[in-house]
Order: sequence, then C-alpha cells, then structure tokens
Amino acid sequence: MPVRLEAGDPKVTVDVPATAGSAQGTLAYKPAALSNDQTKAADEAGLAPTNIAFELALQPASMPAPKFEVTSSYLPQQVMGLPEAQLSLYRYDPAANVWQALDGCKTDTAVRKVSCTGSNAGLFMLAGPEPSTPSTLPLLAVGVAIAAMGAAATYWVLHHRTA
Repeated sequence: MPVRLEAGDPKVTVDVPATAGSAQGTLAYKPAALSNDQTKAADEAGLAPTNIAFELALQPASMPAPKFEVTSSYLPQQVMGLPEAQLSLYRYDPAANVWQALDGCKTDTAVRKVSCTGSNAGLFMLAGPEPSTPSTLPLLAVGVAIAAMGAAATYWVLHHRTA
C-alpha cells in the first residue's frame, strides 16, 4: 500500500509507492535550519538556498530506502530574486560536504511546487541558482552613533531585497 506523508508550512509531501516485499518502517519529517558549513557548501556550488529545509528520516535506519517522490510548496517571498522555473530540491551529503540535486525535478510555478524523486533519507533544501545579478542592494547604513573622541562607532544596517 502506498504511503503519503504531509507536513510543514509551506507543505512538504512525500509519496512512497507500494512495492512488493518491501519492509515495514517509519518515515519522519522535521523542519531544519542549515548550518554554516551547509550554507557554505551551497554557496560554493552556486546555489541560493531558500528558507525551506527539512530532514527526512527512515526508521529503522538500516532499512533499504525506497524510491519516493518529494514535493515542496513555497511562497513568493521565500524565493524572491530566484528564477522559480529553476528551483530544485537538493540533498546534503555530509561525507562529501556537498549538495546533490534530486532526480527528475519539475517545477510548477503556477501552483508554486517543486517535485523530485529521491531514494535516500537526510537533509533537504529548496534552492535555485545564484542570480547572475545580485538582488540584494548594498548594505545601507541607517544609523551611526560615534562615541566621544571618535574612538568607537556603532552601525545599524538594513538589508533590502528587490523582487
């Protein structure tokens, strides 16, 4: 019998098809945040991560992972400045410290969903290619306070992203 897992906001859906003789197990979803090393690996690969990241875990872990389809929805503000048609889901390989694109990714920009095929549990993120022209304006100092004698200064900065 096929299994469907739906979780998260925006929604992540994982469909595991029924396969004859497959072992019983549990598939778990958990929202995640990327570490500095994972963010650096994405940057080195020319990827611009969104704030959509999650872990899929298969229990027992020794169980062979079945092929599955994973779909992530997204909101316009989560992909601002990224080419929506080029969004994909990526799985992090901790041994090599690299992000690997899942197979067969299809993006439906009309309903804001990306669907791909995977076969391993782990950490996933929704990302697109780094824009060729930066969408972040240069840092803008919005306030400066200078201590007596000019010995120290405090800066407040504002990041602004354009659509």
